[in-house]
Amino acid sequence: NGNIKSSGKYKEDTQHGNWKDFAQNGKILNKGSFNEGKKSGKWTFYNQHNKVVRVQEFLDDELYGMFIEYHPNGKKASKGYFRKGQKTGVWSKWDANGKLYYKVDFSNNQQKVIFKGN
Repeated sequence: NGNIKSSGKYKEDTQHGNWKDFAQNGKILNKGSFNEGKKSGKWTFYNQHNKVVRVQEFLDDELYGMFIEYHPNGKKASKGYFRKGQKTGVWSKWDANGKLYYKVDFSNNQQKVIFKGN
């Protein structure tokens, strides 16, 4: 029935420390850590074949820091950074063969394309 099972610790009825979520078949869905109930630090997300599909960082339950997505073949699809839940700095995208095809800069609350391949 698609139930998710979790493994982690609680501190005063709040998720705290290292945490993992598993699909009903026992395969890992994600792992990371909580700080007093809020996602904190690096989190890794997996597909049904146990391959990493995304790695992202959190601070107080908000996207903050590195964000990387992967193609099904394991090659990097995109990489960028978040600050307070918003994209910031240069973000890059690659095709499934690993060729860079797009770069955009999210600095100064603007979105500026700095590279567009063919």
